[in-house]
Amino acid sequence: MDEKEIKQWIEENIVRSTDGHLITGQSQEGFKQSVRRGFIKPYIKLNRNPDSNKATHLYLKEDLEQYSTQLAKRNN
Repeated sequence: MDEKEIKQWIEENIVRSTDGHLITGQSQEGFKQSVRRGFIKPYIKLNRNPDSNKATHLYLKEDLEQYSTQLAKRNN
């Protein structure tokens, strides 16, 4: 893959934590709770600052879509 293809793949397949709830169909708080309970796991966790415990979590869109399907089955 060249740089352009990598960028396109990232744009199509990687989701920020602040947008994850849009794919799972949850509220933002519901999404955060699913992450805390381990139902949703980050694909990538970035923490460039060793003095900070705050990291950026990125999710694989496919994982979120699968979780959304699981939620729909449980709620029906």
